[in-house]
Amino acid sequence: MESLIVSASMGAINPLLSKLSRLITEEHAKLKDRERKEVIFLKEELGCMVGLFRGSAMVEDPDVQVKEWMRQVREVAYDTEDWLDLFLHHQLKREQNFLGRLSHKARSRSKRLVEQIRQLRDRLVAASERRTRYKLVDGGMPSASEAAVDVFEASSVAIDPRLLHREEAAPVAIDGPKTELVKLLVDDERHLRVVSIVGMAGIGKTTLAKQVYRSMMMRKRFNCQAFVYVGQSPSVRAVLMDILRQVLPQTQEEGGCSSGMPGSGEVQQAIAQLRDFLQDKRYLIVFDDVWSTSAWKAINCGLPANSAGSRIVATTRNHDVAKSCSNYPDDDVIHVMEPLDESDSKKLFHSRIFGSEEEKCPEDCSPVHVNVLQICGGLPWAILVLASLLARKYVEPGGWNMVNRSTLARLEQYPPLKGLRKVLHMSYADLPLPMKSCLLYLSVFPKNYTINKDRLIWRWVAEGFIPSKGEENTLETGRSYFNELINRSLIQPVLADDGDDEPTGCTVHAAVHDFVVSLCSEENFVTLGESMQRDVIRRLSLNYAKQEDGPLASDMGDVKINLSKVRSLTVFGFAQRMPHLANFLLLRVLDLEDAEKLESKNIEDIGRLFNLRYLGLGGDHVTELPDSIGELESLETLEARRTTVSRLPPTASRLRKLARLLIKLLDDIPDGLEKMQALQELSMINVNSRRSLDLMAELVKLRQLRALGLKWCFRDELHGEIQTYRSDFVSSLNKITSSSLESLFLHSGDACSLDFLKDAWVPPRLLQKLVVKSLNYYFPATPVHIASCTNLTYLEIAINLSREEDLSIIANLPELTTLKLFAKENPIIIRHGFLCLKVFWFDCRGCGLNLVFKEAAAMPQLRKLHVSFKLLAQHQAQQGFDFDLHNLYALKQVHANIDCDGASVSDVVSMEDAIRKNVSMHPNKPALELSKDNYIEEKVTTDENI
Repeated sequence: MESLIVSASMGAINPLLSKLSRLITEEHAKLKDRERKEVIFLKEELGCMVGLFRGSAMVEDPDVQVKEWMRQVREVAYDTEDWLDLFLHHQLKREQNFLGRLSHKARSRSKRLVEQIRQLRDRLVAASERRTRYKLVDGGMPSASEAAVDVFEASSVAIDPRLLHREEAAPVAIDGPKTELVKLLVDDERHLRVVSIVGMAGIGKTTLAKQVYRSMMMRKRFNCQAFVYVGQSPSVRAVLMDILRQVLPQTQEEGGCSSGMPGSGEVQQAIAQLRDFLQDKRYLIVFDDVWSTSAWKAINCGLPANSAGSRIVATTRNHDVAKSCSNYPDDDVIHVMEPLDESDSKKLFHSRIFGSEEEKCPEDCSPVHVNVLQICGGLPWAILVLASLLARKYVEPGGWNMVNRSTLARLEQYPPLKGLRKVLHMSYADLPLPMKSCLLYLSVFPKNYTINKDRLIWRWVAEGFIPSKGEENTLETGRSYFNELINRSLIQPVLADDGDDEPTGCTVHAAVHDFVVSLCSEENFVTLGESMQRDVIRRLSLNYAKQEDGPLASDMGDVKINLSKVRSLTVFGFAQRMPHLANFLLLRVLDLEDAEKLESKNIEDIGRLFNLRYLGLGGDHVTELPDSIGELESLETLEARRTTVSRLPPTASRLRKLARLLIKLLDDIPDGLEKMQALQELSMINVNSRRSLDLMAELVKLRQLRALGLKWCFRDELHGEIQTYRSDFVSSLNKITSSSLESLFLHSGDACSLDFLKDAWVPPRLLQKLVVKSLNYYFPATPVHIASCTNLTYLEIAINLSREEDLSIIANLPELTTLKLFAKENPIIIRHGFLCLKVFWFDCRGCGLNLVFKEAAAMPQLRKLHVSFKLLAQHQAQQGFDFDLHNLYALKQVHANIDCDGASVSDVVSMEDAIRKNVSMHPNKPALELSKDNYIEEKVTTDENI
């Protein structure tokens, strides 16, 4: 129920009331009469406050004294829930160990219990008396004009498609500055030139830098390029490593430390390696959000001022920092960004609300423009956030009069605030209480961090932020919250490389991140490592990536920081600096996915975290899970795909609430898998033995399973019983997939054929996503039963398309929106079908590019086309080059990736020119991105067209 959620404003009050009710009525608690009376009194006292507290929580900006009263009540509620969780946990352990039978221990326990309840009750009564004494709350609910929204219809909220494809259209008022800066970057001057972009937060510095960077990549002017984020308190090592990852050839990056990436803490090695690599290169590097001259000087040590025509772009809020970036003050450029004028502000406002700049707005909307200009001050990001807020409120003609009155009322509430911060306060105040908590929770991630969507939603669930309506509905609500935050422009969607329109994650604008961090500090909702000097910490995020020379966590004892009440711990950077897990008895979320140098020994005591619901691990040095993991009876998510764990301990079968079990490759699962009835996602099981085949038979009993990953690793020549193994695999697979499975990932090991699935395997009726992949395997023909997958929206498969009917089977799938097709035959002629397809990824690396869209009826909704092919000059000359796109009426983006292995520079240039010509002839003028693999050009000419 919605009332049982944990929220930033209400804390744990609502779930606590529910737990106290159960404690009073359930027999297993074994409360004595006086204990029960104390609990009832505590519950009633807390219950009397709920209405007043909820009303205060819904007021946009309560009085300072009211905020303090709310803080006191929240802390009592948190402490009470912590005590209750510990009490029930110890009660269970006593029953298991038969300690409850010892009467003298029972009497001692009862006395301590009564004392603890009275202490909590007294704190609550004291807070209530202060409220009455100072007349902090008069009672009743706030008026509709001042109350935040408390209800959100979260069922299946879709993302506004305009926000997904924002990159396709040039942002307002960007073309002029972009053209000017590009000219400065592509001229023939050979010395290193620095271009600085200066402006306040939200004015569009990063947007302009990205547009310039994208334009420069298209012009083939540089040997290497990188786009890196710096930030307010950067780690020099992290910034240099980010550059190295982007500029080093992939084969070199994947090598060992000697030829590849420096190890942790090796700043001087990173500087030396970067300077050595860039010394004779014409490079382009963009540094986004540089805050200080000291940070710039440290980073600049790795950038050689060569005479190869290299270029640097830096964005900053500080004009003095921009000056410090210059190597040649007389030649380097500082571009100062100005706010949008009235005309451009109106264009941006219209494009977000009505879908285009040209669409005529209702007459009653005109006064709103005046208020938008007054509130936003020409800041593009502020206009976008405010327009996203107002777009929700405008439903039908005439509604703008109400919107305008509301806007004016909000404007008067925040007189000290200006621009973007004022807009963010308005947008935050409009969020429902549960969604406010979800937004504030983003502060646990570093600025400019790409947050995985599933990781975030399952953490929301583990924290109790999402209303509990059953596992499936809870996840759907979490996805709707995520989508709604995108629709309000409070987070930005991140799409997968394959172009699928379903976001895989999000980023948070720097100004929004600053805003939520400040609110978290006020509410004591999330504590960041640099602000740990507080009495009570509930959620802790430690970022050791920017503290290379800082104190170890073991030195924190002198500071006397109490970590015993922390509910959530997230660690970035050096794992050896984090506190010992013994300090965190009440953890519900432990996220160590980004902890560097994490080792198995760091999680040996994890079984003590009895309340843990989410566990995320990362690092090659995590090779095994401790046996004590079976003690985590509340665990819902185990995410270990970024480790080298390959087996589960026998105790894992006791994880009865586990819903997501994600490991990179699981060689062994203990007996008792059928007891884990809450499992919804299970991946990736290595099917390489008789035992693993027997295990697959057990999967049939998991009725809640929605997503499954399997890897077939039986080689034909290695197993005399291969036919039996295949038969058993197909039999189990057909039984599993006859259930409610929605996503299936089938991988095959090297030289392991899946031909036997072509005719025998029947995909599940409800399947929505199917991925069948291998490095070297292609189905000889399209599996015939794929035609029955009428709900399939995403398909990734490798097929030897030797027959036209192989493609027709896929073309007739009625709901398919994303297709990632690996093919061996050429040419490929698409005549019809694919009526809902929006994204098409076509990979034919074994042959040249001949992709023909024969008729206008083919792919009528296709927006994104990605082609990857091997450049075979002779083959192309003989067969001809056919890449006609004019029948793709909805096309907006084209990405062509060319494998240049064995090709000459002239062949590559000719192919790129041919692709550009074909794309430029399309009436939609789709955005084109070209990339190359296995292409090494020692010298870049300077006489190309700009």
